[in-house]
Amino acid sequence: MNNTQKNIATRMQQVALAQLGLAEDMKYISAMWVTENMATIPDEEIQALADFAGVTQQELAACKVAFDGILTAMGDVSVGGTSAYRMLKLANVIP
Repeated sequence: MNNTQKNIATRMQQVALAQLGLAEDMKYISAMWVTENMATIPDEEIQALADFAGVTQQELAACKVAFDGILTAMGDVSVGGTSAYRMLKLANVIP
């Protein structure tokens, strides 16, 4: 491999490890979304928080849907052949 190829492979490894961590967060968010009735929060209550000024319920829900899509695309880390499993291998988390 040339240096650029090595750099790309190394960066892929770093991103895979980060994405696996983010996937865990996304799983918890998705579960808590339902448990805490996040879909029922009105725009006014969301926008009352400074960090969410201008954010609507529809936009918040779209983000949750995007998280679910990413998790679906990754698949289960315990199933060989899924993208998540391959990320584990790339990140040197499993042999």
